[in-house]
Amino acid sequence: MTREESRGEQALVLRVGTFREIDCWVRFFSPVRGIETAFAFGGRRSRRRFPGCLDALSHLRIDLERPRSGRYLTLCQGTLLHRFSGLHQHVQRLGMAVNCIKFLEAAHNGSGQAESIFDLTLHALHVLSVTSDVPATFPLVFRVKLTCMYGYEPVLDVCGNCGEKLSDLHKGSFSWAGGRALCPRCRNRDQGSALIHDLDLARLGQILQGSPEDWICSAWPRSGEKKLWQALDSFVQFHTGLQWEKGRFRRV
Repeated sequence: MTREESRGEQALVLRVGTFREIDCWVRFFSPVRGIETAFAFGGRRSRRRFPGCLDALSHLRIDLERPRSGRYLTLCQGTLLHRFSGLHQHVQRLGMAVNCIKFLEAAHNGSGQAESIFDLTLHALHVLSVTSDVPATFPLVFRVKLTCMYGYEPVLDVCGNCGEKLSDLHKGSFSWAGGRALCPRCRNRDQGSALIHDLDLARLGQILQGSPEDWICSAWPRSGEKKLWQALDSFVQFHTGLQWEKGRFRRV
């Protein structure tokens, strides 16, 4: 008799590790429960319960149980839905996908928005899997989008200080710490280091509102856009507290 059972739940495998010869643990992301870890007893050998599906970046349908002790989840069965096979054929795109997943793990703050973030992550992996030419900024835009979904999305068409409508979005100022655009008057009052002047706010908005498919076209860096990408990177680091260091995202 189990205390908890879940049948047919979707999951994205993040990492898999062996803890005994035929047993493994699986860290996964679910639209229902967020990021969890479950033990798959016999997972290294059973082709009936886990037919070629316990690999990182695999999209599965899973059955879960929690024993009466309540101390851990057990992954009883998994069915492969999507492997994103294109990623494993191109090292660069696989690296981008892994970077996105590592940020997701580090930034995760519970199951509250797990469903929409799960959908975004699957969409991003699909685009990386099937698209041959991907901009190097793709993982950064994924990080920005996730940061916005966690409640930090900036409003760019009005001044974040006084509420004045910004008529010229092509020459605006943006405070990446405040996560807001500023009109010329408020910009002059706020001369902090987090303020970036003469930023193309229309282009920034285009990137923020786009989907992973849109990023393939909109996220290619253009000449003279160093400020834009600097602002996006600083925006993510400030609001999530995460910085890439030695192959992983660490809180700073």
